[in-house]
Amino acid sequence: MIGSIRVVVGAFVLLCAMVSCSKKQEKTDLVARTAELYYGYLLAGDITSFVEGTDGYSQLPDAYKKELCDNAAMFAERQQKTHGGLRSVVAQRSDADSTVAEVLMSFEYGDGTKEQVLVPMVRRRGLWYMR
Repeated sequence: MIGSIRVVVGAFVLLCAMVSCSKKQEKTDLVARTAELYYGYLLAGDITSFVEGTDGYSQLPDAYKKELCDNAAMFAERQQKTHGGLRSVVAQRSDADSTVAEVLMSFEYGDGTKEQVLVPMVRRRGLWYMR
């Protein structure tokens, strides 16, 4: 619940910061910052908040929510063992329309390895979520 509040507040703050941009640029920047916010939770070890950024999370059964959190934790642990952990996440670019978007994220790991990941996003009730 608290993680959900952080996600909503974070998304609202990002939305307010983008008011002066054009509509298309606003959506593009907002979705990129939102993806960074979610992956920032993963970077900080806040697995629950990261997973709460998934589309439809609030409607999932508790057992499935736990499974998603366990999978994300295993991912983070595997990255820690193989690459020294996730060191930074940056949105490189994004493309958005009114309800769907893609964000190209750049990950840098503790051992210097870099990876680019395309994160699909969807807009529900005015907020962006990871697919």
